[in-house]
Amino acid sequence: MHFNRLDLNLLVGLDALLQEKSVTRAAERLHLTQPTMSGALRKLREHFNDPLLERTGRRMELTPRAEELVNPVREILIRIQGLEDSDDFFDPGRVRRSFSVAMTDVVSSLFLPEIMKRLVREAPGVSLRIESLTPDMHEQLVNGELNLAIRADVHSPQIHSIMENLADEFLFEDQWVCAVSADHPTVGDELSLEEFVELPHASLRFPGEVPTLQEISLMQASLDIDIRLAAPNFFTLFNALPGTSLVTLVPRLMAERLGGSTPVRLLSPPFEISPLREMLVWHSRDSTDAGHRWLRDLFKEVAAGLH
Repeated sequence: MHFNRLDLNLLVGLDALLQEKSVTRAAERLHLTQPTMSGALRKLREHFNDPLLERTGRRMELTPRAEELVNPVREILIRIQGLEDSDDFFDPGRVRRSFSVAMTDVVSSLFLPEIMKRLVREAPGVSLRIESLTPDMHEQLVNGELNLAIRADVHSPQIHSIMENLADEFLFEDQWVCAVSADHPTVGDELSLEEFVELPHASLRFPGEVPTLQEISLMQASLDIDIRLAAPNFFTLFNALPGTSLVTLVPRLMAERLGGSTPVRLLSPPFEISPLREMLVWHSRDSTDAGHRWLRDLFKEVAAGLH
C-alpha cells in the first residue's frame, strides 16, 4: 500500500533503522537479509531526500531529519498495532496477547501472586513481561515499549511536563513504617525522633539524580540522616537489617508480608510523613483499548483486596 508515494511497508523498516542506527542490526531485528534492508534504506533516502543515517567515525548516527521522524513513525506503528489489538469486546479466555508492565519490587510482591493466579485461571493466553521501573519509564510508554506502569504519585514540574500524552489513575495507598533488626541493641518498642536521626540509615537509591520518596519525605521533615547503605530496592534494604543497628523506612504492606520470614521489627515513624500513593500510568492512546482496560481493571480488583 502506498500513501503520498511512500510504500507503507517501508515504515517498519524505517522504524527499525531509526531505533537500531544500523543496517545490520535492523535487518536482524526484522529477520531480513542485509541487502534487503540496504535496499529499503535506499528507497527511504530517495523518498525523504535525506541520508537518514550517516557514518560518524565507527558509528552510524541519525541525521536531524531522521531524528524528527523517530517519534512520529513509532506512533504510527503503535496505532496500527492498536487497531489489530483493539476490540469493543475482549474475551480474556480466548485471546492471545502479551503486555509489558513496569513496577517496583514492592508492587510486584503485592500484586504478582494474585495477578498470575487470575491469569492462569481466567486468561491462559495472556502473558506479562515485568520490567523494572526506570527514570525513562514515561518515554517507554510513549514509544510503546511499555503498555502500563505503576509508579508513586510524585508531584513535580518534571513529572507534570512529561504527562501530557499519558493518563493515570489511583491504584492503592500504603503507609510508611520504620524497620529495625528484631534484636536492635538500642531501639525499644518506640522510636524517638532523636534516635531516628542518630541511627545509621539504609536508604533507597535510584539511578541518576531521581529522588526517592524516602528522600522527599525526609527533606520535607527537614531531617539530616547518616546513610550507611544505599540500595536499588526495598528487598535489599529490608534483608540488610537483621543483626545491625540500621534503620530504614519501608512501605507497611510489603514489610508485613516479609516480616514473618525476616527477623525485623516495625515501628511508627517519629514524624509526620505522607502516605505512599501508587498510580497506574499508561499512554492515552490505550485508554479505549478493551484489552488494556481489562488489564487495568484486573490490577484495580487486586488492589481493592490489599489490607
